[in-house]
Amino acid sequence: MNIKKIITSAAVLSLMAFSAAPTVQEFAPAVQPTAITASAAEALPSNSNDVYNYLKSHTTWNSAAICGIMAHLHTESRFQPTVVNSSSGAYGVAQWLGVRLTNLKKRSNYNTLYVQLQFLIDEINNESYYAPTKNAIRNAANSADGGYNVAYTMRLNYGWGNYNINNASSYQVSETRTAANKVYNLFWPRFGNSGGNNGGNDGGNQSSSGAEFGTLWVNNDIYIFNNTQTMYKDSACKNSAGKIYSGQQKKFVSFRKSGNDTIGRTSDGYYIKVKTSNSLNVNAYGTVDCDCLNVRSGAGTNYGIVKTVYYGANFKFTKTSGDWAYAPNAGGWLNLNYIRG
Repeated sequence: MNIKKIITSAAVLSLMAFSAAPTVQEFAPAVQPTAITASAAEALPSNSNDVYNYLKSHTTWNSAAICGIMAHLHTESRFQPTVVNSSSGAYGVAQWLGVRLTNLKKRSNYNTLYVQLQFLIDEINNESYYAPTKNAIRNAANSADGGYNVAYTMRLNYGWGNYNINNASSYQVSETRTAANKVYNLFWPRFGNSGGNNGGNDGGNQSSSGAEFGTLWVNNDIYIFNNTQTMYKDSACKNSAGKIYSGQQKKFVSFRKSGNDTIGRTSDGYYIKVKTSNSLNVNAYGTVDCDCLNVRSGAGTNYGIVKTVYYGANFKFTKTSGDWAYAPNAGGWLNLNYIRG
């Protein structure tokens, strides 16, 4: 099978107080990650509509992306533009520090909400160090899961200062998951039906009946069988041409769906069922083809998130259910709309 890419998302360092330019040396660690206490951080501030409406009207970002950004900012400052971290001196809705704070203060009325939100927009759009955040926002599926992924990436990159977020510390990941869950608990219920541009980088509720095609199944690729299957002379799979056994392999030139089965045509002209109902009859591999993707405990977004995997991660899949496939090494189910062979 193709393993097209390696994981390209990994992290560089840990901190919550930031500096301006995209170099590791300019990030200084903060003793306190935010200026807001945990008890205060669970409320929905009265200026939430102001934050959402400004970001919505001054960008092309969809509602999910904005909810993710708000989850991060809520954890940082509860949307208070003049709040100061007593330990690090970080300031404002995004808790800027160092050169970044100096640059913020060059703007007129820098202590006001809208000026700070515009500064945040400009940093995300123009600073190369925040490319992971920018890409997550740009590709966000307009769903609660899409918002979660934006919050997760933004907090580890824009917040903690990791360019490659896979290298974040276990503490940063744990804290980030708590912050990102605010998308589900606070912001998506409030703003999630406000429309926006649809993206597509997370396992949201997709209705693509052909999610397998061009994703799990790859034309002109070789698959190894994990059980005995019948080979057929015809595409309707009526006339047997013999058996193929576990461990044997075939090169497939095309695939088609027939009810709950997927039938592959081999390079030597036979037809074999590579998937029967929800069981995969071959060792099928796929690669994550979006910035980050949730692994869930079941085949649907109504199941809990087990963990998050990142662009380029490759998995073996053993069974499917609709648009979802189970990967033992991931410990859960992934949405095939974001998997490529």
